[in-house]
Amino acid sequence: MVGTSASPPAAPSAGDCWIVAAGAVGEWSGRDDCLAWWDGDQWTFAPPFRGLRAFDQAQDRYRTFSDSWDAAPIPTDPSGGSVVDVEARDIIATILAILRAHRIIPGA
Repeated sequence: MVGTSASPPAAPSAGDCWIVAAGAVGEWSGRDDCLAWWDGDQWTFAPPFRGLRAFDQAQDRYRTFSDSWDAAPIPTDPSGGSVVDVEARDIIATILAILRAHRIIPGA
């Protein structure tokens, strides 16, 4: 998938696929959250379903559809300090929560 946009690109290439953003206009009007695929002649639309995953080239990460398109947040690196064990446990817990929220691993 190329990225997210509320309006069709002026010169799409055959095979381009986009997530239609909220407030879509032009040929994409009324197709919010759909995947829009250009076959070289026309746009084809596929409504998303819960759990659908697509790789967003613009963001360089996967997006998953639940009630809207989301991407896993990027956790921050530990920042040193005097109690490294506490910081390490916190970042591991954050990573696990992100993986579970995006159903990459099952919930506890």
